[in-house]
Amino acid sequence: MTTVSIISPVYNEGNGISNFVEEVVRVFSRLHYELTIILVDDGSTDNSWSNVRSIVPEKFKLIGIKLAKNFGKEAAIAAGLSLADSDVVITIDCDLQHPPELMSTMLGLWEKGAEIVLAVKEERQQESTLNRLAAKGFYKVFHWVTENDIGGTSDFILLDRKVADALKSLPEKLFFYRGVVQWLGFKQQSVSFIPNNRENGKSGWSFWKKLRLAIDSLTGFSAKPLIFIWFLTFLFLVFSLLVGGDAIISKIMGRSIGGFSTLILVILITGAAILSCFCILSAYIRQIFYEVKSRPRFLVSQHIELEEGSEPINRTARK
Repeated sequence: MTTVSIISPVYNEGNGISNFVEEVVRVFSRLHYELTIILVDDGSTDNSWSNVRSIVPEKFKLIGIKLAKNFGKEAAIAAGLSLADSDVVITIDCDLQHPPELMSTMLGLWEKGAEIVLAVKEERQQESTLNRLAAKGFYKVFHWVTENDIGGTSDFILLDRKVADALKSLPEKLFFYRGVVQWLGFKQQSVSFIPNNRENGKSGWSFWKKLRLAIDSLTGFSAKPLIFIWFLTFLFLVFSLLVGGDAIISKIMGRSIGGFSTLILVILITGAAILSCFCILSAYIRQIFYEVKSRPRFLVSQHIELEEGSEPINRTARK
């Protein structure tokens, strides 16, 4: 029988974990697959882990992973992938904003030959206008910088076994999951969905977490921002030559060279440009810093495996 692993990062979702598992099991009760659910507790501060441990598997295998601290969603997905050995892997959020029933459609596309199936949002629910505009702007910038169009995509993704193996073989420590998946290539298809309203709690994605992920994803995928520095340098060189030439001509022709305010403006513009270049360089240096240290993406403090009618197997691992 074909095996399927469902990987879901968990961060302060204690009140919704049981509902999520019930929905996934309900969907797969109509399908003919051997199911494994992998729940990765990404350093939750509520009762998420105790609720994971309290789940009693019926007709599925449960793997629970508790990370040593909050390493971030990308690391939690990587932790789940490290233990997924099934024919198909599906990553999905456990807050039920990703509709579990869509997995049957995604598996249907996989059976027809798709190796990656991306779930694409038709619209963004429960988000302010500012967040929608920021997300749209990020996707456009990401597309321009990396030439990969990820507009509307989410972490709700189906991966064939060989795609999951290829993803696990990548050595970088900082990676943007949905962007890396598209970069891998293979046979890709997409399905659209409208996100459900969040049933429990609130999103753990703060503004600063989103900003950090955006910077890491842009600098991790392309060197175009560095080329922008060259372009900016060329523009200032041309500007300097024009201003300098005008000053020389004015001196020769006996015109006064005035403009204290103009001088201040030029200094401010130049300073802003230099600081912008430093910001771009520092983002790349940060990437190099983390890659050179070669620390693991995540550390596992607890690891359990449960099957129907079996006693829990407890393990501790480091990845």
